[in-house]
Amino acid sequence: MDLPLGQALVREGVITQSQLDLALEIQKYRNNDYLGEILRYTGVSQHKINEALDYLNKRKKIGEVLIDLGLISPENLQCALKEQKIIHSRLGVKRPLCILLLNKGLIKYEDYMRALSKHFVLQIVSVEKRRIHPSLQDVLGKKYVCEHHALVLENDGIIIKIALGEPTFSLMQEIRRSIPSHLEVIFYLAHPLEIESVQKKIFAPYSLHNYR
Repeated sequence: MDLPLGQALVREGVITQSQLDLALEIQKYRNNDYLGEILRYTGVSQHKINEALDYLNKRKKIGEVLIDLGLISPENLQCALKEQKIIHSRLGVKRPLCILLLNKGLIKYEDYMRALSKHFVLQIVSVEKRRIHPSLQDVLGKKYVCEHHALVLENDGIIIKIALGEPTFSLMQEIRRSIPSHLEVIFYLAHPLEIESVQKKIFAPYSLHNYR
């Protein structure tokens, strides 16, 4: 679809024209924010935004996001993409683009998280100091949250909030399918090392004593 994202979202019934007008007005003062991020700030469903971005093929690639943020140059990106192709042809392994950029010292992990945040329309949160009861993880299961760097932050029976350390669209879809349909799922982005640290605390023997 050749329409700009906002008009495409209105046409598809994801948002109203008044919601688009408000988001565009806000965007004038938040030059570094994408329209999808602003719509999320204004209360539009994160899930609907992400579904629409993929359906309409409007999601920016990580490399493009990094360029928009001024973290790498187009030349840096082309060089990394070329190296990625060479590694794939020689070893049959597709090395993640951001790992290559990290290894080259062109970006920091915090930069990668900023790009992921914008790519998937996820708010970045810190989980290190949160008090999270182990029972919250029951909705996904200990093995699942540990394998996928996931952490259930809150669940009030209406909205369930989940932090991901290594988000992918397929992972978010898989989690949504496993959650009872009456619950609205909101995803966040957290540093995977922070998630691992919290998981070790809540799943450690006698960790329940910390929450009494």
